[in-house]
Amino acid sequence: MLKITHENTETIQLAAFGGLNKQVQHVEIATVCLQTDGGDKVPIRVLIVPKFAAPMENCVTSAISQLVISVV
Repeated sequence: MLKITHENTETIQLAAFGGLNKQVQHVEIATVCLQTDGGDKVPIRVLIVPKFAAPMENCVTSAISQLVISVV
């Protein structure tokens, strides 16, 4: 987890991928600097969100746990 101090709060409207229903959310804003290959620092305003995506099930682990192992 990044430890970024927020500067301000902004109100945005979000919709799920392809969704038409928008939800209003209040998110914190911070400025981070991106350093270029030439050494310059470019300030970028970013939204601080608690979760980028919903947790995904690890399908490989689930599938492997259901296998029967036979010893020859």
